[in-house]
Amino acid sequence: MKRKCNLTLSLFLLYSTATFACYNNPMRINAGKIKDEDLELSLSHGTITKISEGNYEVRTDRQGTVVLTIKDKKKNNEIERIAFTVK
Repeated sequence: MKRKCNLTLSLFLLYSTATFACYNNPMRINAGKIKDEDLELSLSHGTITKISEGNYEVRTDRQGTVVLTIKDKKKNNEIERIAFTVK
């Protein structure tokens, strides 16, 4: 899939760079020129909650690979799909 924008995905955790199941894991998402309110975020296993502009909490319900899907609501298209490992 060709990337439509510069996507910055950062995981910020206090004591670790891992993402853990059954915990709230802070995540920062910046999709370049696409406004935060125009993003639609979903996880294959778990929930993602907006905390503030560009800041989210991810809570997964199991270990293994989880896929984060990022869509542009205005253009109704998928921007990126990112897989990460949950411990």
